[in-house]
Amino acid sequence: MWIVAGVSLLGTLVCGTLAGYGFWVDHHMDTEGVSARAVVTEVDGDDVTLDFTTASGRLVTADLLWMPFDVPEVHDEVMITYDPDDLTEVRPEGSNEDQVLATVFLVCACVGLLVSIGTAVGAILVHRARSRNARAAWAGPH
Repeated sequence: MWIVAGVSLLGTLVCGTLAGYGFWVDHHMDTEGVSARAVVTEVDGDDVTLDFTTASGRLVTADLLWMPFDVPEVHDEVMITYDPDDLTEVRPEGSNEDQVLATVFLVCACVGLLVSIGTAVGAILVHRARSRNARAAWAGPH
């Protein structure tokens, strides 16, 4: 039981870290992101390649996984938000994909924490019962 508690605690920490990072990225893109018009140059399923011009006039080609269900077609113009500090960080304008993924990881972290606490309590109860039974067996019949 201690192994399950430890593994679930480790999973909780990983999921909690990913959730925190996802919420940070979402906040960063909402506050620091720059909107731009982009032209779709290639579509492969949900993978979209597009070209856009930054506020400073630099032409950038970016690849992204298009999370909304309405995947654009080649030559479509779409609005995107890009990170001016990292031009490879691009998402469809108004997309909340980072927030959704962060929420999923947060729920997983909460479930993992509950499993970890439950198995730790169970392990303690099993240990106490075994100790009590061992002392009773050692003392012998009264």
